[in-house]
Amino acid sequence: MLIDELRQSLKSAEADIAAIKAFWLNSNVAGKFATLDTHVNDPEFWKNPDRDSIITEHRALKHIVESYPTITKSYTDFLEIIELFSDNESELEAVKNDIAKIGRAHV
Repeated sequence: MLIDELRQSLKSAEADIAAIKAFWLNSNVAGKFATLDTHVNDPEFWKNPDRDSIITEHRALKHIVESYPTITKSYTDFLEIIELFSDNESELEAVKNDIAKIGRAHV
């Protein structure tokens, strides 16, 4: 049954989502990004001799900062969706591919 398959897919992704959340909480990515963002947006930033390394780190952290809420919200949304549409096979079929991707959407 499709609902069982989708529940299993989300169950399989659970450890990955937990690891992503633990990384987020323990790494202070948001704080580091905010600090770098302040430097990058400073009008005098171009004078900073470390600007190239700061820009490189800023870009890498920006990807993580933008991806984290999307991944965690998608996971939570999919849990709710499969329960909401547990008796509607066509609706579940519509989200099947997206649910299969959630475990592979690592930061």
